Amino acid sequence: MSRKKTAKGKIKPTGGNTANQGNILKTTGELLFNNGKITELTKRVFFIILVTTIAVLLFIGPFYRGLFFPVERLYAMILIFGSLIAWGVFRILSRDGRLFTTPLDFCLIIMLMAYGASFFVAANKREALEEILKIGSYIVAYLVSIDICRHWGKIKMRGIREYFQPDSDSRAVPPGLFIVLHLLLAAATVLTVASLGAPAGHWDFAGAYASNRIASPMGYANSAAAYLMASYLLAIGLAPLIAKRFRLFYLAPAALMLTALVLTFSRGAWLLLIPLALLLVAISAPGQKLRTFLYLFATAISAVPAAFLADPVFRSGTPARAWLIIIPAAVLSVMFGYLAERYLQMKRKKKIILAVSAALVLVLLFFFLVGLPALSPLHLEIGADEQAEEIVIKQVITDITPGDKYELNMEVKVAIEETLSEESSSGWGLRVLGGVPGYRDVELLNYLDGATAGWEERTFTFQIPEDTSRLEVQIFNNYPGSAVTVREVTLFSGEEQEKLRFIKNRVLPERFYERLYSYSLNRNMDRRFELFRDAVKVIKDYPILGTGGGGWKALYHSYQEQPYSSREIHNHFLQVWVEAGLFGFLAFIGIWISFGAAFVKNCFIKKAPPRLWQYWTAAFIPVAALGAHSTIDWNFSLMAVGIYLVVFLGAGRSLDQNNWFKRKEKGTNNEAHSRGRYGLIVGIIAAIIGLGLFIFTINLHSGLIATWHSQELMEAGNLKKATIELERAVRLDPLRAENYHNLGVLEEERFNRTQHPANLENALYMAEKAYELEPYNTSYVSRYGSLLFSYVDAEEGLSYLDQAVELKPFEDSLYVQTAWTRLSLIEYLVDNHNVKEAEKYLAEIEAIAARMESILGHSKPLRFLMGRALYLLDEPAEAVEYLSEIEPDEDFYSEAQLLLKQIGEKEKLEKQ
Repeated sequence: MSRKKTAKGKIKPTGGNTANQGNILKTTGELLFNNGKITELTKRVFFIILVTTIAVLLFIGPFYRGLFFPVERLYAMILIFGSLIAWGVFRILSRDGRLFTTPLDFCLIIMLMAYGASFFVAANKREALEEILKIGSYIVAYLVSIDICRHWGKIKMRGIREYFQPDSDSRAVPPGLFIVLHLLLAAATVLTVASLGAPAGHWDFAGAYASNRIASPMGYANSAAAYLMASYLLAIGLAPLIAKRFRLFYLAPAALMLTALVLTFSRGAWLLLIPLALLLVAISAPGQKLRTFLYLFATAISAVPAAFLADPVFRSGTPARAWLIIIPAAVLSVMFGYLAERYLQMKRKKKIILAVSAALVLVLLFFFLVGLPALSPLHLEIGADEQAEEIVIKQVITDITPGDKYELNMEVKVAIEETLSEESSSGWGLRVLGGVPGYRDVELLNYLDGATAGWEERTFTFQIPEDTSRLEVQIFNNYPGSAVTVREVTLFSGEEQEKLRFIKNRVLPERFYERLYSYSLNRNMDRRFELFRDAVKVIKDYPILGTGGGGWKALYHSYQEQPYSSREIHNHFLQVWVEAGLFGFLAFIGIWISFGAAFVKNCFIKKAPPRLWQYWTAAFIPVAALGAHSTIDWNFSLMAVGIYLVVFLGAGRSLDQNNWFKRKEKGTNNEAHSRGRYGLIVGIIAAIIGLGLFIFTINLHSGLIATWHSQELMEAGNLKKATIELERAVRLDPLRAENYHNLGVLEEERFNRTQHPANLENALYMAEKAYELEPYNTSYVSRYGSLLFSYVDAEEGLSYLDQAVELKPFEDSLYVQTAWTRLSLIEYLVDNHNVKEAEKYLAEIEAIAARMESILGHSKPLRFLMGRALYLLDEPAEAVEYLSEIEPDEDFYSEAQLLLKQIGEKEKLEKQ
């Protein structure tokens, strides 16, 4: 910089301070942006950070219980908001100002805003806050995924781009889309192997194999099924895009995923898979529909039988042997895929001949597997050297007329090698069960018999009760060395008759039959509809703004008509409406509508090239699968599944080249300048927001750890250190009501020891604060009410205790608490000779008992309280009626016996 002397001989810069600073900034900017080596290296570093973040979330997230629980969820948020800082810096360096330009983008933003608005009316402020952070995390993962797809080819990733970038010459396909879709597939493959390895005994993840169902390391079978279904369809949709020498190998992970999916025993996924597979065929790119169908068929005929065979092996003493079935099935699917590729290369005439031949083979298989069992007699045989274990075959009949008399005819032949032992008077039998309300079976017929002289006819009659909804006919054998053969089983009702062939139970393995036709299906469906009805009630009361994140969990007890426990609605669309109100619900639906509209517009209307079309298909079908399954379950409450979804959305979004809201700008130089300027602005804002959220979520995590530590200290009796930890937890996480509740408990403990008024004031303040943060939490409502009753105002305290009953009407302990509190008032008033006032509280206890009777169908826990109150009010005869009804296994039995003894002794004294 040139300098000159002033009149006084001092040296000063030639320009003013402002000009000088501007030159420095300009020079710095030129150094940063115009030095290609520095910029490229820095961009590469931050781009690797973004790719690594998405990979970690996809690969590791599901193994931490699906990121469902608070501490794992906070770890994921810290990582994601840290990546938001990196994304902001990357946007500054790449000068990319593109942000929200499609309907899908705005649906995600509106959904976030809806959850933000619901925070101000939330039933649980802390849960609402975390839901906002979770939705924000999804949007960050979505934006990062888009940029990975867009910028992979622009970043000089030597040794990677050349190997993984088959579409580098195609301008229509985002350069990183191939990578992102394969990250999704690879993560799903790892989770699939882990899910199959858990029942095989190779490793143990909490809840990964529960109730003989594969639940994956995420720990929830139905969400695992949704994840596996989406991944299976991704593998099939992605395979046609791969080079011929590699594409067949994609059928192996697809077969593993389908095997694991079947073994989740998720009926919803089973029912959805077939229409989704047909949809995949329908929307595949021109020229790929037949290949897609054949790939689906190749994996299905390999994986489904393998699942049937592997299930009993997993439950045996040597579960690892299931791999001897699963791995050959995966290899077989690849071989079938090879045959499919050979078939596709044939000429039209040969294709037709081979297709007809294959159809005939399938018809023959169907005949041997289904037709013959339907025509042949039932045969139940137990070898003489086998254990005496009942084998049974069943058929459910739903088309019945309750109240009618039925007749069942059959021909039976029973051969028994040895004479029946004295312990067993029969070798076989027939049962008819009637399904009645409450998902119970009543026995309508139970017939037992032994050997027959050849074929013999049997006729049975039974009456169906009026409340019967279905029949189940069971034929069983339980005697070693016997063989039972049954034919011509016919059910008569008046002039109507029905042949019972037991086909489904004969074709399907027992567990699969039970899963599809047992009462558990009806029970689960009825329970879901009950949840949906209660959700609609909540929506009617909070239609616009909703109840905030966690609102359903806070409120549903006060809306239920039957006792059940469900923290989720099992329909994520309704859950979003309950939590985020109308606008959140519309935005959530809009995610699928806008994504589907973009797919239709790009592929079916604009006629995208076949390769680009197939990429769209591979990204779209998993999104459709996850959305469809979320109408019957709560998959996206597991953050790992939500991240899986938004990465798919980001991949599809990178394909959308439509200009949805504005016309193209004519000035290309201005457009480029504007893009660079907006890239700087977007990057700076993103980095600042990311830094703030990163620090904020670290504080929340530290607050949670402090909460847990304080609880350990309280259990150990170290109340002083527990108080310090709780005060720290409150500073770090001021919306967590649990901390105020625990501080209030400690303050009351101090008051009981010191009788210092300040401790009581603090205890009341903390209890009130916990109540204000979670006004629908009965623990905090009852706690605050008890303190008010004991130290401030009895009537006000009772009102809070009554409120707790309203919030959880099926919780019998709340009835006991509010009635017991009134009993203590009665004791006090009787001691002070205020019998009239005491009788008022007796009437209130009677009203509480009546309400409990009407809701729960009994008021047993209140019998002692009623008896005690009547005894205090000098009504011994009525007291005895209540006290004598208390059974030995009920609460307060010993107290009731003692009081009865006192009443008896008092009566003896009065007679004397």
